[in-house]
Amino acid sequence: MTQDLNSLPREMRDNYEKALSSIKRGNHDYAIEILSNLVAIKQDFAQARHLLRVSQRLSYKESPPHLIVKFINFLISIIYSIKAIIFNLKNEPSLAIREYEKILSYDPFKKSVLIRLAKIFMLMGLKE
Repeated sequence: MTQDLNSLPREMRDNYEKALSSIKRGNHDYAIEILSNLVAIKQDFAQARHLLRVSQRLSYKESPPHLIVKFINFLISIIYSIKAIIFNLKNEPSLAIREYEKILSYDPFKKSVLIRLAKIFMLMGLKE
């Protein structure tokens, strides 16, 4: 179920609106910064998380990384994946989410990570 934005604190609503405005202006990096902070504060803020994914994908498409950068990001993502798996095994889903979010900041199209995140959110009772 989509969260009513009016139920959020005013500062969070204002930041969400700033992010929306930034996306419309094509300032995806600023929107990513705002939305990353929002989901770090409130992990169940589904609308912010969705906009974060949209912004990351748009930014990635506009400025795709060079092949060597992709390779380095791949290596880094292995470390984050291992950490996320360990946090999952320790039953610390919030920390696992944080690690998976780091991977998506490098490659927002990484399907396996999106699936893992979806599974964690479902286990936490967050269906969006």
